Amino acid sequence: MVGLRYVLPISIVLGGLIVMAFGSEIDLEGGAGIVSAGLAVWGMNWLYRASIEGDRVRESEEAARDFLDAHGYWPDEAASVAQVSRPGEAGEAGKQGPGGEGLAAPPTHSARPRPHTSGPSARRARG
Repeated sequence: MVGLRYVLPISIVLGGLIVMAFGSEIDLEGGAGIVSAGLAVWGMNWLYRASIEGDRVRESEEAARDFLDAHGYWPDEAASVAQVSRPGEAGEAGKQGPGGEGLAAPPTHSARPRPHTSGPSARRARG
């Protein structure tokens, strides 16, 4: 992949520069066209890599949202959530109400709103 990503465009540009250096005026224009082709190959490789990176970011965001739905907090908050005791978890769960019934513990999910996205994954979720 390194050959396709870097070596091919560099060799095309170098070939164009060689044609430009050892030719006439017509060869100068042809060499400039070859250099432009090498830069276009590099640009297309860059665009492809950028599109693949966007997919990775989208997949990691979707995985984080699934984690939030399952556990009630974001994955990067795991250390801080484990250290902070939530109300209703320690000590309050065993309390009795006036009629002897147990008090319901408050929900343990985070009250932080999920960020709004309008990308393809959000449209897919809406149906």
